[in-house]
Amino acid sequence: MTDLPKNFSIKRWPEGERPREKLIQFGAESLTDAELLAILLRVGKAGSSAIDMGRQLIGKLNGICGIDRAHVEDFLKLSIEIHALWAWS
Repeated sequence: MTDLPKNFSIKRWPEGERPREKLIQFGAESLTDAELLAILLRVGKAGSSAIDMGRQLIGKLNGICGIDRAHVEDFLKLSIEIHALWAWS
């Protein structure tokens, strides 16, 4: 992936590097866990893309399995805006 500034919106990334477009073109197997989470999160926050937020969630909750097992209280302890996650938790 091209080195892009953190505040560079995914919408402004080259089309072939955007998670949604990669999913459509190459399938889920071609995406990292953080990219898959970014699709579910849909939005980032100031200074962090949705992929950055996905990486933070994976790191702080010990992977995808940790996210699956996490309770609302676990998310509330994080310094990440995760309002988009409530829809699928």
